[in-house]
Amino acid sequence: MKSEFMVRRDPNIARELFRCFRFGLVGLAAAMVHMGVAIFLNRVSNFSVLASNAVGFLIAFSVSFLGQYYWTFRSAASMRGAVSKYFLIAMMAFLVNNLVLVWLVEQNVVGDVEALLIAAAVIPAITYLLGRFWVF
Repeated sequence: MKSEFMVRRDPNIARELFRCFRFGLVGLAAAMVHMGVAIFLNRVSNFSVLASNAVGFLIAFSVSFLGQYYWTFRSAASMRGAVSKYFLIAMMAFLVNNLVLVWLVEQNVVGDVEALLIAAAVIPAITYLLGRFWVF
């Protein structure tokens, strides 16, 4: 009960929670693009799971960056500087994503589609924290 009261009372907490919500919506849109492209390429075009993941990631990057820049963080930073930093963050997250993906696929823990989905789950925490406190 006390935490609910504090959220309503403190506009900074409420504002940050709403920013997290917007981040989640943009991230969900980018993740849908990433997974849609990756699964399509893997299943229909017979790209390898890693190649499919890379192409999906690159296409989803633009959705993610533009949404976070203009809507989530409403950044006043220069777009050139922000895109460079955000791309660096995205590449770090993508590296972690691929390490998880390779491990899941090589260990036959799950199928390719499931591995893509699980590996994609590591990206949000990394990108939110670094984006919030370093990029935007």
